[in-house]
Amino acid sequence: MLIDRWDATTPLPPELSTKLGDRPSLLLVSNPHVTDLSALVHPHRVLASLDSAHPDADLFVSAGEMQQLRDVFAANPVAATVCARQLRLAEHQTVAEALRSESEHYRELHGGEEFSLWLARQGRRVRPAFPEPPVIAEDFGHTVILTLNRPRLRNAFTAEMRNHLIEILDALAFRSDLTSLVVRGAGNSFCIGGDLAEFGTVSSPAEGHRIRMATSVAARLVALSAHITFEVHGAVIGAGVELAAFGHRVVATRDATFRLPEVTMGLLPGVGGTFSVTQRIGRQNTARMLLLDQSLSANDALQLGLIDKISTNPTTNPKFC
Repeated sequence: MLIDRWDATTPLPPELSTKLGDRPSLLLVSNPHVTDLSALVHPHRVLASLDSAHPDADLFVSAGEMQQLRDVFAANPVAATVCARQLRLAEHQTVAEALRSESEHYRELHGGEEFSLWLARQGRRVRPAFPEPPVIAEDFGHTVILTLNRPRLRNAFTAEMRNHLIEILDALAFRSDLTSLVVRGAGNSFCIGGDLAEFGTVSSPAEGHRIRMATSVAARLVALSAHITFEVHGAVIGAGVELAAFGHRVVATRDATFRLPEVTMGLLPGVGGTFSVTQRIGRQNTARMLLLDQSLSANDALQLGLIDKISTNPTTNPKFC
C-alpha cells in the first residue's frame, strides 16, 4: 500500500489534487514545523486552516504523529486504505448512499485477513442472558427518554439492543406529538461500541451486509434527528460515537471520552459513522480519529463540533446512571 506525503507549507501538485477519489492510496499532508499538534494552544484551528488549504488530503499529521500512523497502517493497511476511500465517498453522498457504501466496504473488510487476525487474538467470549430489557423507554407525553440498559457490559451495542431500538424508533416515527427524544446510557459509560462477543458470529460477510441494510438504527435516527438529543458520558466508543453523531444535539459530561478504534480491528465504522461523524467534524478530523486511533476528551470533542455542549452535571447525576 502506498502512502503519499506532502508538505503543508506548499500547494498540492495538480496530479494529486485531481481525481483523488480514484486513487487507491492514502494522501497525507504533514507539517514539518509542528512536532505535536496536541501541544498547540488551538490545534483544531490549525487543522481547520490546513483543511481549507488542502481539501483533497485524507489526513493531516504532525511530525510527532508519523510513527503512530505508521504503526496503525503497518498493522492494518487494507482497513486504513478502505476507510480513507469510504470517507471520501461519504463526504459527497446522501445518507442512504453512505450507509450502503459503508456497509459494502465493511463487508469487504469483514471477509479479510486483517479482521480475521484481530478476531483470532480475541478468543471466544460468551455473554450471559439478561432479564432486564436492553433499552428502557419512558414516555412523558411530548418527550420520550430512551436509556441503553446494559450497564454491566458498559452498554456494548448488541444485536438485541439494536433490535429493541429499531422497534421503539419505528413506533416513534408515527408520533406526530413527539417534540423531544433523549437517548442516554445506564451505568458508568454511554456505550463502548459493538459487543466483542458478537463479532464474527454472523454466517457470512454477505449476510452481515444484508442485516445491516435491513436493521439500520442510523436510518431510523435520521428520520427523527430533528427531535433527538444524545446525553453521553464516560466511554463513548465505536457505535456509541457513530449513533450519537446523528443526533440534532449531543451533550456530554466532562469525563466523556470519544474513540473510533475500528481500523485497529481491521474494519471501519459499521453503523453509519463514516457519514454521521464526517458531517459533524469533517472528513480529515474523522480520519484522524480512525487512522491514528485518536481518543478525544470532552473539550476536544466540543472544539471539533462532535458534541454541542459539556454538561455541568456530574456523572453521578441519576440521569447518567
